This record gives sequence, structure tokens and C-alpha cells, in this order.
Amino acid sequence: MKATSVVLFGALVLVLGSCWESSGSTTQLVELGPLSFEVPVDWQRKDEARARALTSRWTPSSNARRESVTVIRTARPHAGAGNEPAIQTLPQQLVSAQQSLHEARISRVTPVTTVHGLRGTRVDLSYKPNGVDRAYRRVHVALVEDESTLIHVLYTAASPDDGLTAVQGVLDTIRSSGGPS
Repeated sequence: MKATSVVLFGALVLVLGSCWESSGSTTQLVELGPLSFEVPVDWQRKDEARARALTSRWTPSSNARRESVTVIRTARPHAGAGNEPAIQTLPQQLVSAQQSLHEARISRVTPVTTVHGLRGTRVDLSYKPNGVDRAYRRVHVALVEDESTLIHVLYTAASPDDGLTAVQGVLDTIRSSGGPS
């Protein structure tokens, strides 16, 4: 009976070890203030902190697709007593913000709820960066951390992968120690 337990335990260790090794080799868990999320392991990070915002921009080390994922945690403008809840005003504000992009064409606006309970709005669009002839794809998700704080997740690519793997990985894993979990 002991030999069977040892064999089963050894098999379990091998399975768990291979799962950890394969997931560990493709993504890394990172933090931005009270936020944590996963990004591809071979992507490079550049952070910026301003008075009311923390920004973390991620790009692949080899970037033939010209893609990036940017996560911004920022204070909500006009938050306070007497204002509408952020979740109600978010779709209109997010769509309006995209209008500043050159030749912006919004294809979809949808409500989202992340695996860890953050709620918000997603906007899918195409636009042409100034001085570029080719349209880029953008996914902009704004999540409500609490009534005074928003989390923006932006994915931009000239040639995105079909599954939008990088941004979906961030959205599937993002959590806040200051908000829903």
C-alpha cells in the first residue's frame, strides 16, 4: 500500500511540475501598485509614475507584429459625491476617448467582468497612427477598481494574433488587492 502511495505521489509531482514549468515558461506574474497580472515572459516592461497614474507598458523583445499592452491605474476624474457611478458613465467616456485617434473606427463596445470580479467596458477599434498608412487594431478595456480608481488595459498592434493572446492573458489574470478579487 505504501509503494502505491509513493508512486501516485511521484506521478502527481511530475504532473504538477510539468504544468508549472510550461505555464512558468510562457507568462510571468507582475505587479503595478496594488494590481497583479500576467504577461508573456519574453515581453519587456517600461513603467511611468505620475501624480495620479501608474503606467506599465509591455512589448515583446522581438516585435514584428508591432504590438504592445499598456496597463494604467489612474484616479477617476470627477469622482465624488453626487456623480454618477463609474460603471454607468464608462461606455460613453471610453467611446469618446477613442475619437482622438486618427481615423478611428469603433467596431464593438461591450460590458466586461474579469475572472476576479472587476467590471467595466471594452472597446474594439481600428485607427491609423499619425504618419502611418496602415490601420492598427486597438482593444481598450476600462475597469472600475472602486468609485475613485480606474484600470485601463490597452492592446495595440499592426498585425494582432487572432486570439489577442497577450491582452486576454492580462484580462484573465488581473486583480487588485484594493478592489474585488
